[in-house]
Amino acid sequence: MNSALIAAGSVAVGLVALALAFAPASRQTATAHPASAQRRFAGLGGQLQEAGIRMAPQTFVLLNVLAAALGGLIGGLVALPAALLGATAGTMVPGLVLRATLASARARADREALVLLRLLSAHLRTGATYVEALRSAAEGVTTSQVLDDLDWITNRFRLDRPLHGSLAVVAARTPGRNLRLAYRVLARAIEHGVAGRRAVTALEGLEGTIAANLRATDDLRAKTRGLRIQIIVVALAIPIIHLYLRWTNPASFTVMAQPLGQYVLLPGAVACELAGLLLWRRFTRGRP
Repeated sequence: MNSALIAAGSVAVGLVALALAFAPASRQTATAHPASAQRRFAGLGGQLQEAGIRMAPQTFVLLNVLAAALGGLIGGLVALPAALLGATAGTMVPGLVLRATLASARARADREALVLLRLLSAHLRTGATYVEALRSAAEGVTTSQVLDDLDWITNRFRLDRPLHGSLAVVAARTPGRNLRLAYRVLARAIEHGVAGRRAVTALEGLEGTIAANLRATDDLRAKTRGLRIQIIVVALAIPIIHLYLRWTNPASFTVMAQPLGQYVLLPGAVACELAGLLLWRRFTRGRP
């Protein structure tokens, strides 16, 4: 009970600190660092928008604080170190979910690069200009990010902005490697006046390179699929077995109520579990 109260108090102090950190600053402080705060929330808002999550950055920060509080309180029911680990895990979970969603959205947009190149090659082969090809290709893509980029490029061309300059700007802010490469090659071709059959040949060569990258990524994921399933099963089975044995035979877990179990065994087990999951994610995710 005492450790639970201490854990709850620690979480409360942490929440107050987080609230003070993200609270609106005074007039003097707000004028001192407005740009850094705006950049921080603008970057987070851009990631949320790119991931397709309709949520304000401030709401996401609040969700992060609530998740940290919930994790700390749940861990405080076990032991003080578990409360700290729970608060840490609660802090990390929203960010991990955002990163996973963002990676999925980027992967879909990266695969759209192959579709975009095929559409551009088909329209250029019929004698269309680059602007006409981009406008027609926008009707065939399905990813909102690519569609917004193409609309932005063609709209800027109506305002007499250089087409290759707009493509370069979009390429600089595009996170996917394949899509960024497609925009850069297209911008370089327009800048140097490459048109007609030569442009189609360049885009078809790039299309083959991107297709090879996607095949390599798919092969890696297929080969590591069994390993991923095994690691997930083991990662879920270990905590379940622990809870089951603790519920059926609590006498065998008396060491967990001692300092050795609270400060060494339990934190070490959780740390090993998280480290194993992070390493599995790092070595089996594959990158296009």
